[in-house]
Amino acid sequence: MEGRRAHREESHPRGCHFRLYHQHRRVRRHRLCGPASNLHHAACHLPVPRPARRTQLWSGHGHEYHPHAGDCCRIHVPRQDPPQAGRRILIVALLELIEISKTYNHEPAVDNVSLDLEEGNTLCLLGPSGCGKTTLLRIIAGLEQQDSGVVLFDGIDMSTVPPHQRQFGMMFQEFALFPHKDVFGNVSFGLQMQKHPRSEVVRRTEAMLKLVGLEGYSHRNVAELSGGERQRVALARTLAPRPRLLLLDEPLGSLDRALRERLMLDLKEILKRVGVTTIFVTHDQTEAYAISDVIAVIARGRIEQIDSPEELYRHPRTSAVARFLGFHNLIDAVVENEQALHTEIGILPLSLAGFKNSQRVTVHIPSNGIVISREKESLPGMGPLIRAVVKTCLFKGKYYDLEVEIESGKRLFFELPTDIEPPRTAEEVILVLRPDDMAIIPESDPW
Repeated sequence: MEGRRAHREESHPRGCHFRLYHQHRRVRRHRLCGPASNLHHAACHLPVPRPARRTQLWSGHGHEYHPHAGDCCRIHVPRQDPPQAGRRILIVALLELIEISKTYNHEPAVDNVSLDLEEGNTLCLLGPSGCGKTTLLRIIAGLEQQDSGVVLFDGIDMSTVPPHQRQFGMMFQEFALFPHKDVFGNVSFGLQMQKHPRSEVVRRTEAMLKLVGLEGYSHRNVAELSGGERQRVALARTLAPRPRLLLLDEPLGSLDRALRERLMLDLKEILKRVGVTTIFVTHDQTEAYAISDVIAVIARGRIEQIDSPEELYRHPRTSAVARFLGFHNLIDAVVENEQALHTEIGILPLSLAGFKNSQRVTVHIPSNGIVISREKESLPGMGPLIRAVVKTCLFKGKYYDLEVEIESGKRLFFELPTDIEPPRTAEEVILVLRPDDMAIIPESDPW
């Protein structure tokens, strides 16, 4: 490649070079922002698709040749100095899904899904069983063919590219290790299929085993390994060929809870050390929060919300998302005016700018937004007094976990600091709400 590149640059006038791009007979161009962006098409005039682009600060280096470069067209680019600090360039996201749909027996499994994923990020597809998340992952991998829509990877339409040519690595929930091979044979399998020299296979296999904490396990039989060790072998096998995109289908789903929690942190650290762009599927919110940079909540084949873990937890956009995330203390309400909500626990004084009168909403009361009051009157800045009966009071070390039942029969859950004497089971208590801690979520259809 170096010799080929040198030959091409020597064949053209000094001060310029050629960048080669192709996309199944269609030409794509990357355009620099600013007056210095003097690009023109030098070979043909085929239509140029325009998927969504992201803005990113200039990194100080660029790609002279596209990894999938071909001879269908050439784009002449005058050689330029890097832009000044603060200038921005537009780049195409590494992975783009554009209006992907898939139907089984006239029922939509994936319904018009579009999203972008930047290089190096980890995306979680989070949702209940049967929501379409695994189908979407298989479409990206090429194991399923979408009915409509486009999968773009690094600007290339992957719709007709077979799975083994996509440079993707996929790890299934069952791990699918070869029982007749030892650990070395399993991890090196992809490298051997790529016809790497023996020395390179050994070097990269040993490096992968060291990365996942299995150094010295090369000759162990996979049947003798624990569940966590088999998971690490499967991950090492998937990473060894250096995939540009890693796809994980519930990688921790078959492990027990204690082992799963321990491996979550290990998996996150490994992915960041390798720097591989990753998509993983799970129905476990804890896994999604711990591992991912971005979470897409999927229901009925559609993306309900896509955000960072922190934003998703703090600001769910619909009541269906909040319920799936396991939020307790969700109360149905109706907007009375811009300053009050009518709920089953009383009138709540809240700022309701942007909501319409009589609009149905859901109020979320966080577990730290309820306090026990020994007063018989409401305190300034607090919500209404609520009579309740304690159902359970569990000591959790740093706090007491209380479950109470209000007069309407609805149960609320909250945490009580350990420096406060806890109430007894079946004791009547008075609860006070803190309106400033509440979140108002637009109502949505249940899943």
